[in-house]
Amino acid sequence: MQNQSFDVIIFGSTLPRDTCWTLAGVFRNRNPRGTIIEILPSPWAAPKNNPDVTIVSCDDPKELVSVIRQRAF
Repeated sequence: MQNQSFDVIIFGSTLPRDTCWTLAGVFRNRNPRGTIIEILPSPWAAPKNNPDVTIVSCDDPKELVSVIRQRAF
């Protein structure tokens, strides 16, 4: 798995802030052009790191899927 690279990483609201920063740093080192998406629990919630895209949590995943398709390909 150490030689693999990912195009997108998604953080949710249950991940601790320090973990988000650590994972984001590792991700950026491996793929500087990759996309970090953070799913926020509400429109008023602050992001935990510096994501490229934020999406407010909802029942319909269409927005998340759309962002992944636009950014990853």
